[in-house]
Amino acid sequence: LFLLPTAISVSHATLAQTFFALVSSIALFTSKWWRDEQPRMMESTNQLSLTKLTFFSTAAIYIQLILGALMRHSHAGLAVPDFPFAYGQWFPALSPEAIAGYNRHLEAIGLRIFADDLVTSYQIVIHMLHRMWAFITAGLVIWTANRLRKFAPQSKRLSILSLALFILIVIQLTLGAFTVLTQKAVDITTAHVATGASLLIISVITSLHTVKLFGLAPKPVAVRLSAKEVTA
Repeated sequence: LFLLPTAISVSHATLAQTFFALVSSIALFTSKWWRDEQPRMMESTNQLSLTKLTFFSTAAIYIQLILGALMRHSHAGLAVPDFPFAYGQWFPALSPEAIAGYNRHLEAIGLRIFADDLVTSYQIVIHMLHRMWAFITAGLVIWTANRLRKFAPQSKRLSILSLALFILIVIQLTLGAFTVLTQKAVDITTAHVATGASLLIISVITSLHTVKLFGLAPKPVAVRLSAKEVTA
């Protein structure tokens, strides 16, 4: 009805991810495992709590999915056609002369024709934000997976979630790179979007598991002291 304005298209994509997370959470809340009493687990209080870390990871993934939708619906997916560099730079120059050069390059390699709209600095910035936030998100997800792995002897569920997070983030980063390198091949791009949604859901489920098992704040770990230490 509104001829696909970016704001509505991005909102549509974001709402879809939110709905997916909601129904997955409902599935967990109504499961026998969740309704049964679970033994509480403890962790050290001298580091960021695992519950907070999982929520930070989930928020980072959610933001990344929004940036991905914004990039997709702004037609910025190939605003930067090379990887890992961007027009041979870590971050491309955005001067009018540089932008004009990028457009000539895109025309020369066949990614645009003379009749197409010119790539703008806005599209390049959106594309680069999606790339850069991907590394922040990956760092948080890998950190979370590593922390979860330490509780594998105590919880098979946390072990599985840890492995799932690690595998999915590796696959997602690889698909993201190949989305650019294959000039947005349909199968690769679709797999990239689907894996992103899967990663979000696993992270949401992981966050809820940590709330159930650890609570919202870490409990202090009891330390057994010897009689000599108590006297001292």
